[in-house]
Amino acid sequence: MKLLRILSAVIGIALLVGSLGCSTTPAEVAPTSNIDATVEVRAKELVATQPTAIDATVEVRAKELVATQPTATPASAPAIGNTQVGEIKIGKLPLDWEWLSGGLNRYASVFGVNFFATSNTPDDKLVHSVNVLAEYLDNDADGLADNEKVLKALLAVNASIIMSDTEDDLDRSLDALPERLHQSVDDGDIIFLTLFADEVPPNDGPDASLEEILHLITQAGYARAYPDVFGEEQGSEIANYMDVARGGYFAEDDPSDCDDDPNENWAAGQCAVPPNGVYPNDAWYTYTDTTCSYDCMVTEYTYWAITSVLGAQSNRCDDIADEWSLCTESQVESQDNAVYRLLGDHSFALPTRIPKGDYKYTKIEIEH
Repeated sequence: MKLLRILSAVIGIALLVGSLGCSTTPAEVAPTSNIDATVEVRAKELVATQPTAIDATVEVRAKELVATQPTATPASAPAIGNTQVGEIKIGKLPLDWEWLSGGLNRYASVFGVNFFATSNTPDDKLVHSVNVLAEYLDNDADGLADNEKVLKALLAVNASIIMSDTEDDLDRSLDALPERLHQSVDDGDIIFLTLFADEVPPNDGPDASLEEILHLITQAGYARAYPDVFGEEQGSEIANYMDVARGGYFAEDDPSDCDDDPNENWAAGQCAVPPNGVYPNDAWYTYTDTTCSYDCMVTEYTYWAITSVLGAQSNRCDDIADEWSLCTESQVESQDNAVYRLLGDHSFALPTRIPKGDYKYTKIEIEH
């Protein structure tokens, strides 16, 4: 009879452990979530219900079963949906990304968003930029990502920043990477944007990390999490506002229209730029990059609107006038009130302050 009780308890625990440990996770998702604690607690509850004489036997078997379960997920590598940041360290590439080590050899994970860098990237500029990413995702610095839906969208496409010292340094690094990266980008499994250290403080111009990292978050995050609102195609709410800001709808007929072509046809309109590169007189967003497609135009418009509302452009009015004329919050509120109200909708948890490269929740350092 005692043997039967022992076998029943062990079988019950085995079934419990099997049910908890049978879920699968897509290969690109962060490590398996921690179920050790749950199994051990339940096992101890079952042990407690057994007669005293067999407690030791049941507990030994329970511990054996617990030991076969997956290792706990490290606090520094959050899974999809885990909005709690762990310790942020800049170090070597983790095992999942070692296949990029031919051209990239430094790595940080910020809420699971990837930050890669070349060996030539200066330490101080790398640390600054990783801080900017953390500040954008956790703008109030409470250790929690401000918008879980946006974070999930970012992680679902392995959203990444690749930072290099210069453009030449980036070209060398990308050339050294396997074809697998380019195929993953083509398949939509990875979305990455690049950042050059020579455009990050201390430098002679604006801080490019504020722009490129925000581009990644809005393009791979907000646009995918809220396609009807922030989607980067005609008809979304923010695209409609952009069309008003540009004085009309201007888009490429074919992706090839946006190729970097020295013989571009300005008269007919090149890429998403109006004919002859001339915007209507009442337009206030007048970007003329003939390689920037319609979705790219939305990305840039979102950046200008957010950063102007947050005060980052107020000392650059003359410098940016050829592209964007609403350089202060009051100007955006007055002339582009629709987007001003959208960006002020707290349900989207957009940034309310410009990052300074100093994430207050935890200190970000390079591991040596």
